[in-house]
Amino acid sequence: MLAAALVPLYEALSTDPAVHTGRALKTEGLMVGGKLFAFLMDDYLVLKLPVAEVNALIAATGAHHLSRGGKPMKEWVCLPPASRDLWLTKAVEAKAFVQSLM
Repeated sequence: MLAAALVPLYEALSTDPAVHTGRALKTEGLMVGGKLFAFLMDDYLVLKLPVAEVNALIAATGAHHLSRGGKPMKEWVCLPPASRDLWLTKAVEAKAFVQSLM
C-alpha cells in the first residue's frame, strides 16, 4: 500500500501514463517504466537524482544519502520532512532523471 505522504505526489505525477506504483528495494513507491524513483523511509522522501543535485540538496536542506549495508548510494537522497515544500518539484526531477536513464 502506498504511504499517505506519497499519495499527493502520485496524484500529481500520474497524469503521465508511465508513472505507477510498485515494489522495489523492499518498499512501495513511485515508478516510471518499471524503475523506482521515489519512496518514503522513516518520514523522509527518498529520490533518485543526479549526483550533483543530491549533493546540493544535502548541503541546502539537511538531507542525507540513502545507505544500504552502510554504503551511501550516490544517486539517492533522503529529503527530510522539513523540506516537504520541495518534495513535488524534486519528485518531478527524479522521474525525469530515471526516464533519461532508460
